Amino acid sequence: NAIIYLQANLHVTKSRSDSDSIYNNNNINNFNLAVADMVDNQTSFYLDVNEIFDDENGHLDSSYTSDDTHVLGKHYADWCDWLATKAIVK
Repeated sequence: NAIIYLQANLHVTKSRSDSDSIYNNNNINNFNLAVADMVDNQTSFYLDVNEIFDDENGHLDSSYTSDDTHVLGKHYADWCDWLATKAIVK
């Protein structure tokens, strides 16, 4: 009876995306589309947290990272708060 949430992979910054043939936002978007296709929106749901960490061009905003890839720990609380707004109650 569990509700399953699948989350999108986070985007990387523009500079990382432009310089990496594997870990770039085009590949991440394709992967995220495949993940989104796995859910049924009844017992499983897709969540895309990129909406809070991306810049206006769909790249990880550099203010959220120090390595162009991972969100800084100080932003995990924002992520958690965002997740709490997405909960589904049966």
